[in-house]
Amino acid sequence: MDSTALTLLLVLVGVIALVVVALRRRNAVKTQWPRVTGTIAALELGERETSSGATDYFPMLTVSYQVGGTSYQASRIPVAALSSFKREDVLATARQKYKEGSAVALAYDPQSPQRVALV
Repeated sequence: MDSTALTLLLVLVGVIALVVVALRRRNAVKTQWPRVTGTIAALELGERETSSGATDYFPMLTVSYQVGGTSYQASRIPVAALSSFKREDVLATARQKYKEGSAVALAYDPQSPQRVALV
């Protein structure tokens, strides 16, 4: 293996390691956030274009919840685990799992309770 290829490989490994550390740190913060039960107020469909030009669809929730007696509402919370390239599949699955008015487990940022994530 020549030195250029080795250098590129080492840079790639370094970048991957930094991404993994950053993701773990971000997820660790959310797993340490306090939990609260919220209510699903609305379900909408989000979409994003992939690098190949295809459209990927995913559900987004609007939830209401209370922290310390203060009411909050957060919108456009993505549910990435249900993403698909078929719009109808995403809607059908999301409507079964995330019905308006049903309870949902949330984690909130104690420093900024309006920041919330699905658990």
